[in-house]
Amino acid sequence: MENGGMKLFASVVLGIVIAIFVGVGINLFYPEPSYPTELMTFSNSEPTDAEAEESNLAYMEFEKERQLHSGIVGVISIALAVLVMGGSMLLAKKNDVVSQGLLVGGLLLICYGATQAISSGNMMTAFISIGVGLLALIVFILKRFRVANGETVQS
Repeated sequence: MENGGMKLFASVVLGIVIAIFVGVGINLFYPEPSYPTELMTFSNSEPTDAEAEESNLAYMEFEKERQLHSGIVGVISIALAVLVMGGSMLLAKKNDVVSQGLLVGGLLLICYGATQAISSGNMMTAFISIGVGLLALIVFILKRFRVANGETVQS
């Protein structure tokens, strides 16, 4: 007799680990921009206007780079989520636990990618990438869990 609770637990844990693995991999191969070391630290004294302006410009440049990075990471994450969920469909008949784990991992990657895309400040990129992720999620769920004779059947 198979334990459904353990299967569900294994699927959820697998999905979480997949999402963490992909997130760490993205950060490894496409690291976040470094916080600018040029930012002035002012100890107990007021900065001059020139120093404050230089510090402000360095921060604004960093923020532009960070937003661009977040947008790219969001798109990459959602694209990888679609691939992971596609892998879930390929394994649906071979291993139910791994298949469901991949689906959970894809869902978590969509959430991660959506958060990154939104923090990019480019709402059009965020909207389009989240829309693609949402569409893929709906398609994969419809293919994975279809209704037959009023009952949900896993395929």
